[in-house]
Amino acid sequence: MKKVGSVFILIAAIAFAVSAVLLLAGLFRSGTVSMKHQRLSLSAIFCAVGVGALLITRLLVEVRKIYVARKSASRRGSSNSGSVLLMVLIILGMASGLLLHLQFNARMFLEAADRAFQTERLRIAAADTARMLLQGLADDENLLADYDGEKWSVPVEIVYPDDIVVDGRVVDAQSRFDMNNLAVSRSGVTAVETSKFLRAIMRQCGMPHSSFQLAALQDWVDSNQDGQYESAIYMKGERPYRCPDTVIEDISELKWIKGWEHIIFNQPREEGLPALSDCLSSLPGDHREPVPVNLNTAPRDVLLAMTGGNSELVRLLISMRKNTPLTSLTLLESQIGAKAMDSLRPFLDVKSRFFRVFAEADDGKKTVSLSALVQRDSNGDVSVLRWVY
Repeated sequence: MKKVGSVFILIAAIAFAVSAVLLLAGLFRSGTVSMKHQRLSLSAIFCAVGVGALLITRLLVEVRKIYVARKSASRRGSSNSGSVLLMVLIILGMASGLLLHLQFNARMFLEAADRAFQTERLRIAAADTARMLLQGLADDENLLADYDGEKWSVPVEIVYPDDIVVDGRVVDAQSRFDMNNLAVSRSGVTAVETSKFLRAIMRQCGMPHSSFQLAALQDWVDSNQDGQYESAIYMKGERPYRCPDTVIEDISELKWIKGWEHIIFNQPREEGLPALSDCLSSLPGDHREPVPVNLNTAPRDVLLAMTGGNSELVRLLISMRKNTPLTSLTLLESQIGAKAMDSLRPFLDVKSRFFRVFAEADDGKKTVSLSALVQRDSNGDVSVLRWVY
């Protein structure tokens, strides 16, 4: 019994040592939340094993005392028997707690694994739908004009096995004015011309528009440090940061630019007015040339801003493109004249290069959304520029 007791004491010592190591690793070592939870759970298990080994050792000691003190078994024996019974009950309680702990951990692990599996299934379904939409965009036979009503622009709903429903659509990213046109470096197109359209769009949205805001936006997206609103201005704030001097990745980035901090993008400022995000976009690229607005897909407010508020002309453009998509800028030129068209031509087109793909997968319990910004070249080849879940 002494040898067996020594073995259990050794087991207890090893278990407590391992438990301490796992506890320290769970508390202080870097890792994911699930990894830390596993380490702490294993630490508790090894601690329980150590306690159990000590209790068994104590039980062996008590049993040995019974055999040694057999001659005085009357009172001492009953006391020892009660002590042994108590130890047995404690061990059974510890074993039951350990089993419940293991069962709880196993259940939590299985539930987490099931949630991860369901999420991955939704991701795969959304990605498959997005790839199908991308293929439809690449299969477009008419690359001279892009308009609502083409096959690529028709929303789809696909039902996958296990009741997964995916809604998908492709949106023309050039239906809005690209604010990164302020970074255009080609001679002949100035920031003044771009600012004129931006100011008109902000007016359409009921937003404050000033030279201060547009100058700050231009200094944010251009590639130099020559402006008034460069890094030196932003480094003086409570949370200093640098001006990136590159194109805006997302319209929400405007909140970091001087004069744009308090503009709301998700909701119109007044009843009946569009949100700024419905009229502006932020497209990537070096912007040697402006990214034009597509006359076939641009909303009414963008067309009004681009045509100087000419509502009659906008009404005519919208009416004509409903029946037959515009295939050139000839109609617009015939209405406003060649001279006025010269300043508009770099900023208008009837086809697009940039598109946004959206897919939303739902199984009734969870929803996974996917969006992608893609570019299609003159040969119809489509490449993904940004892919976001």
